[in-house]
Formats: sequence, structure tokens, C-alpha cells
Amino acid sequence: MTRVCLTVEHGYPHRAGGVSEALHDLVRSLPDVRFSIVHLHDPADRPAGLAYSLPVNVDRVVTAAIGAGVTGLAPDADIYHAVSVGEASHLAATAARDRGVPFVLSEHGLAWHEAQIGIVGCKPFRIRPRPGQDVFGRLRGQLEEAYASADAITTVCMSNARRQVAWGAGRGNVHVIPNAVAPRPQDRRSGRTLTVGLVGRVVAVKDIATFLRACRLVSDVRDDIRFEVVGPLDHDPVYAEKCMALAQRLRLGDRLSFVGPQGRDSWPARLDIVVLTSISEGQPLVLLEAMAAGIPVVTTDVGGCRALVGGRHPAGLLTAPGNARATADSVLRLASDGELRARLAKAGRARTLMSHHPDLVARSHRRIYEQVQRKRR
Repeated sequence: MTRVCLTVEHGYPHRAGGVSEALHDLVRSLPDVRFSIVHLHDPADRPAGLAYSLPVNVDRVVTAAIGAGVTGLAPDADIYHAVSVGEASHLAATAARDRGVPFVLSEHGLAWHEAQIGIVGCKPFRIRPRPGQDVFGRLRGQLEEAYASADAITTVCMSNARRQVAWGAGRGNVHVIPNAVAPRPQDRRSGRTLTVGLVGRVVAVKDIATFLRACRLVSDVRDDIRFEVVGPLDHDPVYAEKCMALAQRLRLGDRLSFVGPQGRDSWPARLDIVVLTSISEGQPLVLLEAMAAGIPVVTTDVGGCRALVGGRHPAGLLTAPGNARATADSVLRLASDGELRARLAKAGRARTLMSHHPDLVARSHRRIYEQVQRKRR
């Protein structure tokens, strides 16, 4: 039985989020693989407990502070699998090299790209540089180390893959494995107030502020639409407080609610339109979940979002990052056109069934694990 050690920064299984959901699905989809998990966290932000019930094939979880010399804590494994570039990839690459076993790197979002556009919270912990420490130089070095030493590199969309190759990853070493989503019931209540929601962590990369400004613009035109921000507020409490203060200044009142995290089996029933205003994404799981549930989406044209919802038979509307007016106009267009909402919803459900079924994605991950082991023999 293959043993895989996942190395994670500030995420699964202690923190919820899209990448954490994808990892949870990965572990559950490969019941004959034994997993251990090394969770790395900001020294000032030790997680209090588990955010997920661990599948039975998880043997061990190691939680350690970044910078505490954690390399020796990595459990023995047949494959070391890092799920981001950074401290997680450095640990996995080092452990794999020391033990002479394969190293797999997966990138959902691209840490180096997000660092370049000023989102140091892409980890998503906040890096606190020591005097004389070159944080970005270290991250670039970790990226070069990871790309040079990985037996396979996976990502969720072609736009990411092109960037990886441009940054030095071998073209034949990069594999696109999309995120998975199971079919969802369409159980939204009829006859209620139309509800528009942003689903995601309340952090800067999601640009919640643009969503709030769009809500104000929509409210100026229609008074029969409600808004929700669905997602954890504790990943960046300072930013979350700023967003709640902005909502007050915009006089959104009881038209908008910060409802906190909701299970992915429950939030689709709350919403009629899902909005994403991120300034950087890979292939957002929340969009897939909305599409699978037959909910039309509005998303910024970043990362793999255009490939996910655009095309000849679109599953959603695209806007420019940071453009509250464009986001508001798209929401108003959907709110006033039930036929368009239905058409986008139908296309989204069909697309998720065809390309993102969990069985297809599980087979792709299994194939990668088998390939890297054969390559080492």
C-alpha cells in the first residue's frame, strides 16, 4: 500500500477553504492510499483544532511552526506531496531527497504570482521577515528548488501550467488535473428574496471590498436583492474587520450579512447567484460547486476562471478584477433575466459532470502517484 505524506501550509486539516476541500476530497477518493499530513503554521497562529473529520486512511497529522526545524518531523513515506510552493515544498523536497523517494508538487494558486502582485498573504499566513531577511528571494529560491526536484508537477488549469513552464518547470513534467466536484441537488427555495453571495475566505486575495461596493451599486437600483458573504472571518481578522467597517460606511445595513463558514452541502441552497471578485485564482472550487448546483456565477477574469465558465456555451459572466461597476452590472443583468440564469445554470451543471467528476480526478491523481514511483525504480 502506497504511503503519501502531504505537506501543507496553514490549511488542511486545521483550516477550511477551497484548497483544503480539494485535499479532503483527494484523501477520501483514494482509500487504498495511506496518508500522513504535515501542517505548517505561522508561529504566532497555532491552530486550535481540526476543521475536518479525518478519513480513516489518514494515519498521522504533524503540526509544526514554520522555522522550527520541521524537516525531521516528516513521517516516512513512499511519496512526498507538497500542495504549494514555499515552506511546504522545501520540506517535501528535502524529505524526498533524503529518503530517495519521489516528490510531487501541486499548485492550486501560484504563490510566486501572488507574491509578485503584492499578496504576501498568499500562503495565506502573513510572513514576518526578520531583519535582513529577503522574503521574496527565499520564495523564489523555494520555487526554483521545487521545480527542479519535483518528479511531477500538477496544477488545476492551463493558465497556471503555462506560467509554471515559463518559470522553469519542465514542459513534460507539468500535468493539469482539474478540481473535482460531485453533482449537487438543486434545492433552492422558490418565492424568496433573490440572494447574491460571495463564497470564500474573507482575505485580501478575494477582494471582498469590490464585492461590497458592487452590492451598494446594485442596491441603488433594486431594493429586492439581499447579499451574503459566506466564509471564515478568522483567516485575516484585520482585513475582515475592515470589510465589515466598509459595509457599514456603504450603508448596506441588513441587506448584507457576513454569515461565516457554511458547509458546501448547505450554502448552495441559500444563494441564487454566486459572485467571485478575486484578484488571483487557480480554478476556484466554489465556482465548480455553484455550477454543479445549477447556480449562475459572476467571476473576475483571473487564473483559470475564463476557461471554467467561458466559451461557446458559457456557464457564467466574466468581469475585470477590481471593477465594482462591472460586477454590479453583471449581477443586475442576471437578476432581471431568469432565462439567462437558467441557461447558464444548465451549462454549468453539464460542464462539471463532463470534466470535473470526482472519479475522473481521482484516477488522474492515482496515475501520477504510479508514474513517479515507476520513474524511480
